[in-house]
Amino acid sequence: MRVALTEHTSRPWRIHEIAHDFEVEDVWALPTPGGPDDFGLLTSELATAGRPGENTAGVTRLLWAVRWRLGEILGWDRDDAGLQKRVPTLRDRLPDDLREAPAPALGELPFSPLYELDDEFAAELANATVHAVLHLSWVEDGDGGHRGQMAVLVKPNGLQGRLYMAAIKPFRYLFVYPALMRNYERYWQQATGGRVPAAGTVTGAVGVDRIPEPMRGPLRAGYADIFTLAADVTATPEHCARTMLEDVAGDGGQRIWRRVLGLRLAPRPWTDTVAGWSVAERDDHSIRLQARSWASTFNLVVQVEDGSITLATLGRHDRLLGRMVWSPASRIHRRLVPGLLRDTARKLRARADH
Repeated sequence: MRVALTEHTSRPWRIHEIAHDFEVEDVWALPTPGGPDDFGLLTSELATAGRPGENTAGVTRLLWAVRWRLGEILGWDRDDAGLQKRVPTLRDRLPDDLREAPAPALGELPFSPLYELDDEFAAELANATVHAVLHLSWVEDGDGGHRGQMAVLVKPNGLQGRLYMAAIKPFRYLFVYPALMRNYERYWQQATGGRVPAAGTVTGAVGVDRIPEPMRGPLRAGYADIFTLAADVTATPEHCARTMLEDVAGDGGQRIWRRVLGLRLAPRPWTDTVAGWSVAERDDHSIRLQARSWASTFNLVVQVEDGSITLATLGRHDRLLGRMVWSPASRIHRRLVPGLLRDTARKLRARADH
C-alpha cells in the first residue's frame, strides 16, 4: 500500500543527511509483517524479490523488457551516464560509520549498496535520466508488530529526466509496484514459513490457491482473499463473526453489501443469520456465511484457532457486471479488512475482561 511521504520524511533516517538534495518520489508499506529484529531478513530477500521473475505478470515483464531495450537504443544506461561518470556516488558523502557498515549483495539488480543498519538500508543507481536512491526501513505498524517500508528518492537529470519520470509514473503505479508488492509478499512468506507472527500482526494473501482446502468449500470461486490476525481471544467462530459483522461492520457494512454489491441480506432481527448473511456451515473452529445477488455469490469464512482470527472472502461472479463492480470494490475491501480484524479482537478482549 502506498503511504504518505511523511511516513519517510518524519522519521530520523540517516539517509536524510546524505540525500538531502533528492526528492521523495514514493513511499510504500511492504507486506512483510514481523518482529523488531527481522530487518535483516527483509534486506536478504531484496535481491530475489526486487527483480521480475517467472511469477511476475507478463505485462510487467514486457514493460521491463521495453525499458531496457529503449535504454540501449537511447543510451540511457551507457557507462558514461552512471555513477562516478555522470554523477558522483553518494558513498562520497557517507560518514565513516556508514562507510564501514556492511550491505547485502544485490545480485542482478541495477543498484549499488550504500549501507545497512539495524533498521535502515540504502542503495543507489544512476543513468542518463535520473540519480535514484532505494531506501528500505523497518517500522512499527501501530499494533504491536513491525513491517518493512520502501521509499524511492530521485534527482532527475534536467528536463529529460523529469519528462521520463512523468512518462513512466502510470506504469509504475499500475504494474511495476503491484508486481513488486506481490513478489515481496511471496518471498516473505517463504522466508518466514512456520513462524508464529507477533501479536497484532495481520498477514494477507489474494488468490483461490492461497486459501486452505478446507476453507474453500463448495463455491467455485473466481476471487478469494484471506487475512489472519495474530490475536489470542476467547470466542466461538459465530460469536467472532457476529462481533465482526454486526458490531464492527454494522450498518455501514450493510449499506455497502446491499447498495454496492446488491447482496440480498435478511432484515433485522438477525436471529438465524449473521448480519443478514445465511449460515452455510459451521464447526468448532469456523463458520461459513453466504449471500447472493443476481450477479454474484459470496462466502465469508471466519475461523478462530491457534491464537488467531482469520477472515476469508470468496466470490463467484455469474455476470460480467458483478465482476466489474467487485474489481474496484475488492481493493477497498482488502484495505479495510486488517482494521476490521483488529477492531473485532479489541471488542472480544474487552468483553472477556468484563
